[in-house]
Amino acid sequence: MSEFPIGQNWLRTHLRLDCPAPAVESWCGQTSRKTYVEEGRVVEKYPLVYAPEESIAGNLKFALKHETLDMGVIAQTMNKVDPAEIEAWIKAEPKGAFARRAWFLFEWFTGTRLSLPDAGTVNYVHALDEKKNIGAAGRFSQRHKVVDNMLGVPGLCVTVRSTRPIADARASEINRQAEDIVNDCDPALLARRSSTCSPRRRNPPLKSSAKNPPRSEQNGSLPR
Repeated sequence: MSEFPIGQNWLRTHLRLDCPAPAVESWCGQTSRKTYVEEGRVVEKYPLVYAPEESIAGNLKFALKHETLDMGVIAQTMNKVDPAEIEAWIKAEPKGAFARRAWFLFEWFTGTRLSLPDAGTVNYVHALDEKKNIGAAGRFSQRHKVVDNMLGVPGLCVTVRSTRPIADARASEINRQAEDIVNDCDPALLARRSSTCSPRRRNPPLKSSAKNPPRSEQNGSLPR
């Protein structure tokens, strides 16, 4: 059996997404688990035991579990997937971490509110797995029980992979010195300066999925 794409690689091919290939491409077949770099792109090989269900939900779940999320692929996937498929997944796994992350990402990118009740009593989970993606400080989405740590807004959200050089820089002395400078600042002054330097985050009001409105696909990722 030859190798076949899985995860975001499958989503991009199956949905014919008009975006660059993800920085991390996953393949499955009669092989051992291995990782290698090919022309600056990370290629992940998985044995058949990892093969996801051949569906959008199945490959999206694989991506959420194993891959660095590429915002170009994820945004366009959410704008093309049938909302009923996401709803069916949530109803089958209402407390599932991956299902709730997919639910959050769908509503966040599309502005469409699915016909689902708010999540019940369950632990919060980050929208972006911080072991794979660099995320923002985050705020709580009580509807999904997800920490919204997306880097950007629905119309412009970037991808930053969590790499060893970034981890080293964040753990470095200069990073700690920068944190000390910020912590020593007058909070009121810092808030005023931040408000003049940073664009405010504005999420459009959620629309009902029953109306099935057009959705924007203006999302992407940083050049790699």
